Amino acid sequence: MPETRLDGVHHFTGVTADVTANIDFWCRILGLRFVKKTLNFETTFRYHPYYGDEQGNPGSVVTFLEFKELERQHAGDGNIQRIVLRVGSYDAAEYWLKRLAEHQVYSELLRLDPTRPTSLIFHDGEGHEVELMVSDSADAPQLAGADDIPEEFRIRGIEGARSYATLADTLPFGEHLGFAADGERLVLTGEDRTARWYFSPPPGRPFQPLAPGVWHHMALDAGDQLPQWREYAAGGPIPFTQIFDHYFFDSCYAQSPGGIIELCTHGPGFTLDQTLDELGEGPVSLSPWTEPLRAKLERDLTPIVNPRSRRPERRTVPPRARPRTPAASVSRRPPPSTAERFRLRARDGPDPQLDPLGRAQIGRDRLKLPVLAVGGLAGLGIQAEATLDGRQVPGPDVEQPRERQLGVDGALHPRERAWVRSAGHLELQRRCRVPEPAAQRREHPAVERGLQPRQRLGDFRPAVT
Repeated sequence: MPETRLDGVHHFTGVTADVTANIDFWCRILGLRFVKKTLNFETTFRYHPYYGDEQGNPGSVVTFLEFKELERQHAGDGNIQRIVLRVGSYDAAEYWLKRLAEHQVYSELLRLDPTRPTSLIFHDGEGHEVELMVSDSADAPQLAGADDIPEEFRIRGIEGARSYATLADTLPFGEHLGFAADGERLVLTGEDRTARWYFSPPPGRPFQPLAPGVWHHMALDAGDQLPQWREYAAGGPIPFTQIFDHYFFDSCYAQSPGGIIELCTHGPGFTLDQTLDELGEGPVSLSPWTEPLRAKLERDLTPIVNPRSRRPERRTVPPRARPRTPAASVSRRPPPSTAERFRLRARDGPDPQLDPLGRAQIGRDRLKLPVLAVGGLAGLGIQAEATLDGRQVPGPDVEQPRERQLGVDGALHPRERAWVRSAGHLELQRRCRVPEPAAQRREHPAVERGLQPRQRLGDFRPAVT
């Protein structure tokens, strides 16, 4: 065995068909930092986003391989069922249950068995199963900055994996890598961090090697001794691949009974080509062998927006904190006169402020129109004309009582209502003009007799032009 032990989990990787929605869920909702926008190193055209704590440290990193063309599947026998993330308390689990509900995400709180740690189970938007566990690990918490999530409730790093396998089947492979059986789980104790491997009964579905909604692999941190670890591990019960250069770290893989396991180097890390403040920002990070494709990639790749940008100029002001324009700086026009409102009504349609003058409901669309503003118009010295399909609307009888003219709910006079039915559809045109000066015009008869215009609506006859 190499001189140093494997130092816990390095990162966890799933598969996504929608990279923008994936980033939104893991960064905006779960509060992880977007630490690297790069490509899948087995291709030259697929995204591979990385999320983690504030520094992008091993042990906190969750990544996804982009495969737009693949269909979502469910984890099967031998797949990793869940990623297990750490939270610090029962109150944190309750906080996440409520936060996920606010973001329209179902979850289930497992808290009724006192022999097991409390856990909250949910899925991301594509079906990757996630478990937030109140862990008893003594590892230092690995936190990302998220102003809308209290620090004591934030995700504290990766606990390990839960696989659709049995402990007995996985034990020989795990023990060869340094895991030890601890009740119903395997525990790996490293130099600085620990990892736990949990198990669930296999569901009887086929193994899924690569599919959205299914976790692809768990990576263990081999520090700077990956060649020694690869040589040692390949001599165990399951062979490992050769070592691959993934630019930010080197890797090799094996298919264990509990899912694909990766061994990788600790570094060089995500600050290889960016400063700590620049992580997750700017153009896509490319390896030297994909750099010649940059111009083409920037044209073809889906644009990505970091929902938790650390750049001050890109931060949006929360709605409650947005500055409001002082009332004194807003120019305000005086309210229009009644005559001006009638002219605007003729041009732009009904004005709610004219409701007191009477409204009617016509047809099954219940289009609301003024049936007589005419008394009010005459009282203002304004002549009005109402036509239906170009024909003049017959006025109601003068002798008809007001209740019959308007109806209890403001309906049309029966004679007008019958005419509207026969017309088939309504085209109401109302023409208004500014009245002449009072000295040059004759008062409406109702006004002359000292009556309010609305008391004698029957006196009105539409003008004939």
